[in-house]
Amino acid sequence: MLIFFSSAPFYNEYVHLPLISTPTPPEIENNPKFYPFLKDALGAINRTHINCSATAEMCQAAHDHKGSIIQDYLAICRFNMNFYYIFSGWDGSVADSTMFY
Repeated sequence: MLIFFSSAPFYNEYVHLPLISTPTPPEIENNPKFYPFLKDALGAINRTHINCSATAEMCQAAHDHKGSIIQDYLAICRFNMNFYYIFSGWDGSVADSTMFY
């Protein structure tokens, strides 16, 4: 998955950084519940886990708190589900705060 998400075909096609001139998303601008509070938001950020196959020496680092062998992915996407950024390949034992730092 690390190679897939960071490879040129996927990354160049689906990942686009916002520009300074990027307007407020219509999902925010047209909703009076969201607009006053999220008027400067361009997207959403989330972290997910994907099962992986690790080498014997990497298994310890790839364990999560439940004992699964995983990799962590951090993704930032627009409200229309287009990706701005994908930060992939962290070991499963890494804390959330480490990925945001």
